[in-house]
Amino acid sequence: MKNSVEDFATLSLVEKSQKLCENGAVKCVVEHVFDGSRLRCLVTDPAMTSDGLIYGSFTLIIAGVSSPRVGNPKSNVESEPFADEARQFVEVRLLNRELRISLHGTDKSETCAVGTVHHPKGNIAVELLKRGLGRVTDWTVRLMNPMDVPALRVAENNAKRTNLKVWHDYEPPKLSGAAEIQGTVVEILTGDTVLILPDGETFDDDSKLKKVSLASVRCPRLGNERTGKPDEPYAFECKERLRSLTIGKSVR
Repeated sequence: MKNSVEDFATLSLVEKSQKLCENGAVKCVVEHVFDGSRLRCLVTDPAMTSDGLIYGSFTLIIAGVSSPRVGNPKSNVESEPFADEARQFVEVRLLNRELRISLHGTDKSETCAVGTVHHPKGNIAVELLKRGLGRVTDWTVRLMNPMDVPALRVAENNAKRTNLKVWHDYEPPKLSGAAEIQGTVVEILTGDTVLILPDGETFDDDSKLKKVSLASVRCPRLGNERTGKPDEPYAFECKERLRSLTIGKSVR
């Protein structure tokens, strides 16, 4: 083995795999399953040979899902509910198999890669969510191809509705206040949130405005000049698109 785990460049692997590997997916063998959404993978793709990345091991966070964590008996940390079931589900399907993995990015520390495992029978993340063995993780979803996200949301929502596994005690949120608002859009806060002045109200104070967010969507967030936080990609475009569609119009 050329590479040691300690000095393995995960970010470099992500970048090289997207450029050099077939369809941007690197061929790997799943060596170990930590829990339902974290794997240890060994790079076996010949395309990685010239860059010295072949036979290097790295930790993979499966994009779009977070499964319950498995405990550690040595430190007296117990497994979270359904953690062992989630790990076993993944082990049966992925362990010791050579599969292609699309790497989307890394975690903040650039230690773990984030990616989608391409299994002949489908997306393992969707299967975990469908069975209530995990929850959608927004930060990894933002790294994915947007076309792959709806299947994750649908699978999670179905598990919620039927109270499967990790959702066994889930109750839909109860809406407080008016169930329906009719008024005029007076301000756009983000690509998915607006301020509405209800019909019959005269604007003389911000308390008269109703803040409404669009259901089932999260647009990129605008930055913060005070803290130096930049806009997320396409945040301005999303806000402007919503503004052109709704500002000054009567909505319900």
